Amino acid sequence: MSKGTYALNRRAALEGDADSGDYVLVDTHSATLCACNESAWRILRSLKKGATLADLTGLLVELYGIDREVAHRDALEFVTRLSAMGLVDEHG
Repeated sequence: MSKGTYALNRRAALEGDADSGDYVLVDTHSATLCACNESAWRILRSLKKGATLADLTGLLVELYGIDREVAHRDALEFVTRLSAMGLVDEHG
């Protein structure tokens, strides 16, 4: 993975209910549903707009006060898994 911008593929749909805290990522191509926790939901919403790994790292640090290195590793792993599922595209 490089230093480009990552964005959710258009086949990835996000469904969420902030009142109940229920969040789901839907792969509209395979009809796969993935339940999301709050941190995954925040990352996915950032990816919907387009974000770099640095953006996602900063988001995790800001939200959870974790070490930047840990946040970077977590963000990279998340984006790598989404990419393997064909749900995120890299630009630039």
